[in-house]
Amino acid sequence: MKTAVVTGGAAGIGKALVLRLLEHDYNVVCGDIQPITGIPTSLQSRLQYVHCNVVTSDLPSLFAFAVRTFGRIDVVVNNAGIAEPGAFLSDTINMNAIKRVVDINLTAVVEGTRLAIRQFQHQQSPGVVVNVSSMSALHPLSVAPVYTATKTGVLAFTRSLKYLRKRHIRVTAVCPFFVDTNLLQTSKQGHDPVFTALLDQVPRVTVTQVVDTIMQLIQGETTEMELTVAPESKL
Repeated sequence: MKTAVVTGGAAGIGKALVLRLLEHDYNVVCGDIQPITGIPTSLQSRLQYVHCNVVTSDLPSLFAFAVRTFGRIDVVVNNAGIAEPGAFLSDTINMNAIKRVVDINLTAVVEGTRLAIRQFQHQQSPGVVVNVSSMSALHPLSVAPVYTATKTGVLAFTRSLKYLRKRHIRVTAVCPFFVDTNLLQTSKQGHDPVFTALLDQVPRVTVTQVVDTIMQLIQGETTEMELTVAPESKL
């Protein structure tokens, strides 16, 4: 039985993915700062929750726990992420808030990918990493330049690891358009009314669409390194 590690797995896209993986008979280790709830009893035996702040030593501990518990790791999804903390030029934003976006959205993805690859190599087995980027990596958001920078970095970082395919390790990325999650609601905070009104009007993709796409990457149903998830009108 394969084992997957999912960061940011307690809500939104992450939780939906955890459920899908359990339904596909994976063992799943969910790392998040909040516990995961609402999992059917019939699936709970293959799920382990670990408190994980991805910008601390919790992240390598998450991987060590997965190996101790299930003996191996086959899939890693670096999903944890946060929104930009308000308008970039606002007087209320400080560098610590900006640094936190970079640390969670980019630095933790780099470390999570490295930990995954090292584990696959140690096992001498194939493995898959899915890094959650964003459509903003392809179409930059002027209202969220730091978020855009981090997601662009995730995509470029992922592309740079294409050579690992020769070693049967696939590092991939998914780039969703706006998705109805708590993250989208958080992104409205601190922005001007014009922006929030615009955000309410743009088309959305569903969590299910994003999870379907991630599963395509995990299961090798595509040879692409990256897949976008966009409303039909935006394709």
